[in-house]
Amino acid sequence: MSGDISEKLQRYIDNTLRIRELSTPAVGDIGSAEDYRLVLLNAFRRIGDLAQENNRLLREAFFPLMKKEELLTEEELAPLIQFRKAQTNATRLENLDLSLLYLLAKRMCADAERRQDAEPYIYALDQMIESAFAVMHMTMRVYPVSELGLRYRDDGLADGEKLLAYLEPERFRALSDGAKELVLVNARYLSALFDRADALGDEKVNEKDLAFLRRALALKDDPFYKEQAPSYNWTYHTYRTLEYITQQVFNANERGFNAEQLSFIADCGEQLLALWKERQDETASYSTEAVVELDAARALYPAGRMDAEAYKDLLIRLYLTFDEEDYSVNNHSLFLMVPMELWSLSQREGVTKEDLAAMELYYRRMVSYIHRAPKRDSFSALLTYVSIILRLFTQTPGGMDFETFCRSMTVALHPPTYVHVKSVEDFTLCLTEALLERQPECFIGFLDCGSKEEVYAKKEEILEYAAHAALNHDIGKLFVTEVIMTYGRDLLQGEFELIKTHPLIGAYLLSRHEETKPYANVALMHHKWYDNTRGYPEDRSTEGMPERVMIEIVACADCLDASTDAVGRSYKAGKTLAEFAQELKEGAGTRYAPYLVPLFEDEAVLAKLQRILTEGRDENYREAYRILASYAAPEKHNSEKNSEKSA
Repeated sequence: MSGDISEKLQRYIDNTLRIRELSTPAVGDIGSAEDYRLVLLNAFRRIGDLAQENNRLLREAFFPLMKKEELLTEEELAPLIQFRKAQTNATRLENLDLSLLYLLAKRMCADAERRQDAEPYIYALDQMIESAFAVMHMTMRVYPVSELGLRYRDDGLADGEKLLAYLEPERFRALSDGAKELVLVNARYLSALFDRADALGDEKVNEKDLAFLRRALALKDDPFYKEQAPSYNWTYHTYRTLEYITQQVFNANERGFNAEQLSFIADCGEQLLALWKERQDETASYSTEAVVELDAARALYPAGRMDAEAYKDLLIRLYLTFDEEDYSVNNHSLFLMVPMELWSLSQREGVTKEDLAAMELYYRRMVSYIHRAPKRDSFSALLTYVSIILRLFTQTPGGMDFETFCRSMTVALHPPTYVHVKSVEDFTLCLTEALLERQPECFIGFLDCGSKEEVYAKKEEILEYAAHAALNHDIGKLFVTEVIMTYGRDLLQGEFELIKTHPLIGAYLLSRHEETKPYANVALMHHKWYDNTRGYPEDRSTEGMPERVMIEIVACADCLDASTDAVGRSYKAGKTLAEFAQELKEGAGTRYAPYLVPLFEDEAVLAKLQRILTEGRDENYREAYRILASYAAPEKHNSEKNSEKSA
């Protein structure tokens, strides 16, 4: 039995790795835009087959064990433990299937607790804490919707308290060396569970976070633990604890630590830099000097131990050390987050023309870097940095606007989503133009139109709105890219919950910028049914919204593209246009607006929609290829660096 389960779970892993390769073909290996479209089409057909097999494998080998009421036997545990190890790559900071690992950790933790065997329980708690952090890290990008992240955070903290209970001397003394090390590691690692899952400025959360780290730091000076764990790497423990402490402060103390706390954090920043330099033969393998300098400076500046000018000079110097061909987590931090820190500093100290020019240069470099960055290694960290950049994005005069920046991020992180929004734009414009000609009264109330005559007068304005609303409707998907890329199996309940937040985060982002604010309600409500009985957000209604007609058109266009596409969406044979028209007719008055039905009975409209389904969609894939290909080779910025140094 164990061998059969092992084989099936290994087959699942092999399939999932293959799916990742198929879903992200290297543009440099593809000769033309048409070849790219054909490669993706064939790849996703294969993905569909692999996904079917994966779902079967999980039904047969994984979920029955997760649902078993009795304790899992040693024979059943063995392949599950191997399954967990095979999915985790600490060096690349990636887990192959985060949600499955979380389910597995919960089950193994519950079983170990029931057995009341300390050693297996400690190992299970360690896995639970790590899994809770990883899932929380994925969900915390969704802002201002933080409940999901807090749920995972609380799970991890509860298990962390159970694990740290083993620091009690008598219990600690009885453990094996391996179990002792896990307890000591988690004494500092628990702080990661406070990684921006909470509302900023929460004094109780800040104090609790630092309390964990103060206790972890004190362990290095406690003779009892030094004696009990002589083989433990205490230098590494001290370094990482100091690093965690200094990294609490970002964006000039956005979390709102008080003066005493900032002083303690600054002390730790100085100690971190000193330790790195004193033990460089060892600490150089932990991090780069640039990252250590950045962590220390972020701690010193808010505490008043470094003035704004010196801090700015250091940030610029560190930014100029970036390697445009290094896609590691450390380089992500330097290259993507230092510019945001510089911009925040400029906004506090007074923005100059030089600051504006530099910020526009930073944004252009970010786009180029993210386009080239592999979508496998350290992908989760990359997405987190992208989410922060999107939340902090500020348009500079004459520079890249937010809509353009988001489109660039979409095609870089998930080309099929880019093709989707472009196709939805095409469908939306087709339907809007047809509705304007046949039923202009549907637009009364929209854009302050009080009559059909005003609708006719504002036809071009309405069409322009339609195009932008469609292009911006899925901006929130950027925050849940990992879930969208879960091709190898059906989504779990928690993943559905995460997907359902994308309209909220999209509307939030759009509402922050004057040029995109008008489209926020379309992004918010494009998954809501016409009669408001179903869809999401569940607590919102389109009743009374002046944009309601455009919400309903975009919702229809969105479903039309999703149901007829076979690439990057359903991974199955798409519906025909006639089949979707029948679905629309059957759902008229409930899911879909009734006034849309006649449009799908008009031969001229159907012919135009059919062209979009074929030639139009094909061209959108070619456009995605051309954009990706334009960023395929690293750009050299020596001249830009030199000019910035001079400035």
